Amino acid sequence: SCLTCSPIRISNFDCLSRISLGESETYSLSRVESAIRTLSDAVDRLEAAAATRVSTGDLLLAGELRDVRDQCAKHEDANRVVGARLDGAIERLRAVLEQ
Repeated sequence: SCLTCSPIRISNFDCLSRISLGESETYSLSRVESAIRTLSDAVDRLEAAAATRVSTGDLLLAGELRDVRDQCAKHEDANRVVGARLDGAIERLRAVLEQ
């Protein structure tokens, strides 16, 4: 086999104390630990960025929802005013037609 290893436990990862690839390439535990730390840091940054994006997106959506609700309330108010005016106009027309 071209891959030989002695597993040890490092921060929830099964790592290798020495990895031999081929005949001449050998990576020490410190290089593996460093790579794992680098990968873990990158994943942490990605998760933080995703959480920030979601939070920012949620804030934007909440703002848009508030604006739409405000517009809806204004339209409902206008609708009530127009409805009352139409009801008044209809009553006046009925009164004129009955005369």
